[in-house]
Amino acid sequence: MFIDRSAAAVPPVIRPSELFLVLVGFFGGTAHDLPSFMYVGGGIGPFDWLVLALLLRWVLFSPRTLDKRAMRMFAPFFVFAAFAYVGEICGALRFEGTNAASIIAPIRYLSYPTMFFTLVPLVRSERDLKILFSAYVFGVLALAALAVMRSPDPSFFFGLPVLYDPNVVGNFVGYALICLGLSFMPRSATFRIAMLFALFTFAMFTFSKASWVLALLGLYINAATMNKWRLAAIIVVAAMASLAFVDWGHVLTLATDAIDVKLASSVGSDQSGGTFYMRLGYFISSAYALVQYPLGIGLRNFPFVNDTYARALGNLYFPTDSPHTAVGFVCAQAGWVGLAVLAVVFRRVASSLRSMYAARDIGTSSVVAVMLLVSVFFQIEFFTQPFIYLVLAAAIARHIHSCAGLQETLNQGRAPA
Repeated sequence: MFIDRSAAAVPPVIRPSELFLVLVGFFGGTAHDLPSFMYVGGGIGPFDWLVLALLLRWVLFSPRTLDKRAMRMFAPFFVFAAFAYVGEICGALRFEGTNAASIIAPIRYLSYPTMFFTLVPLVRSERDLKILFSAYVFGVLALAALAVMRSPDPSFFFGLPVLYDPNVVGNFVGYALICLGLSFMPRSATFRIAMLFALFTFAMFTFSKASWVLALLGLYINAATMNKWRLAAIIVVAAMASLAFVDWGHVLTLATDAIDVKLASSVGSDQSGGTFYMRLGYFISSAYALVQYPLGIGLRNFPFVNDTYARALGNLYFPTDSPHTAVGFVCAQAGWVGLAVLAVVFRRVASSLRSMYAARDIGTSSVVAVMLLVSVFFQIEFFTQPFIYLVLAAAIARHIHSCAGLQETLNQGRAPA
């Protein structure tokens, strides 16, 4: 728990650092899909520039000392970045498929982890954490709204809009729902209900199975951190309102049809179709590449390797530009080292997320584990987008300031609360 004695003495005022936290959180939530003119080299955008600004501030104005925990967090990502570049170089020599974007993009694997020590000095209280993650949630909502504006023809799916790039946007929405359940986030019923309703609605219109799972996990986490009587009242009011204003027969018909279509698209009639078999084929192809190229091949070169395994894969071969899963991504990008780093990061993110929830029980632990498994085996954004880095940096900040507050209490001769 943070101990912020100055906040109790004077009314809170907006500090420049808080405005910067708003920008970091907001652009962290919209990092994936802003207008193209805001990106350099096809991948370096506003969030990347903010991270580099944090690093520049740290170099110019800080004593440049690293907390030991921050160093432990930073080290695996540094190793991963180094081997990602080795993979890009090796891939360029073998396949001639590396381009400017593939050389620039891995910079974020090195720059994002610097938040473990550059963002921590700005996060000095629960209020700062709340500002950072609330801005992240609003950024994700902006991202989802942009995805609606770019959505396909509304007649595409039972007359309903489908968000543009639904798998990626859905992943962000699921992470935002998880963020709302963090113990320091606002407990206001108005804020919480409005955000949950908006995010859950966007998640449903991704028509992405992984996004639906993440959204349901996020709802569970939020329910676990809400007052049970308030939660019961919300459920009763929502049920009564829905019965009065929603044609549930029509909704259930649409839902049943949508589920049937998604199941059919997942499994297909045989092994020649279905997203399940496609992801399985990509996973096997990544495993082949891991054995043949232990230092990695570079992500942009994955199509060349995948094509060479077409005969071995048989009906499980599908052309692709990436492995579409975090496991396949690290195998292709950084080989065996990347796979080892993924295991380390998986454990640290799980423990950090649990430490930031109000309720730490077996249910919360299970939800966190399922969320990470979905992110690792069904999505690719685990390493490539800001969520993981924000969570780990915030966990370090919370740990440092909690220890500082406890030490202050002990120095004053009082027993810790």
